[in-house]
Amino acid sequence: ARDEAEIDERAARRAARVARFGAVAEATRKRNPTQRDADRRLMLGRLTGEMEREDFRRHGWESALNARAIFAFWEEMQPGLFDDLPQMPPE
Repeated sequence: ARDEAEIDERAARRAARVARFGAVAEATRKRNPTQRDADRRLMLGRLTGEMEREDFRRHGWESALNARAIFAFWEEMQPGLFDDLPQMPPE
């Protein structure tokens, strides 16, 4: 039963992350190229480690390594963006 609960929890976490990444993708699509460029530069400025910055440069808003930072950034940019999505279960 414990194994099944862990599997269910991982699946719920994965589904919530996928939904959030989808909301971020939609939010970025709605912005003009100048805004998108400024958003990327702002996000890069918030990342402290070189590994995190390089991963963001490579993967952009789909950077799994920076998922928490990306979600926090977009929640600040567009408060309530994730309100209608599944909640992220604690890790």
